[in-house]
Amino acid sequence: AERRKSRRLNLVMRLRVRNNWGVVDIAETRNVSKGGLCFVTSKIFNVGDEIYITLPFADNQAPVETPARAVWARLGEDGRYYGACYLK
Repeated sequence: AERRKSRRLNLVMRLRVRNNWGVVDIAETRNVSKGGLCFVTSKIFNVGDEIYITLPFADNQAPVETPARAVWARLGEDGRYYGACYLK
């Protein structure tokens, strides 16, 4: 069984994700929790990469970035899925 500190909410919303090498995308969440989230993107990130998530991503809001780490990746029918945990 998967051990999770907090339960996941199935939630689809836009987020901005980027890494330190200039890869940036407006991606979409699949689920979120207090500790991290799953998102789908067309871009390639590496497991272990530090990434920066801005969410909820709204055009009229000042973005606040949250550092996270990509902890798993898999290819899906509608894009590349990544699991990310927030870095405290």
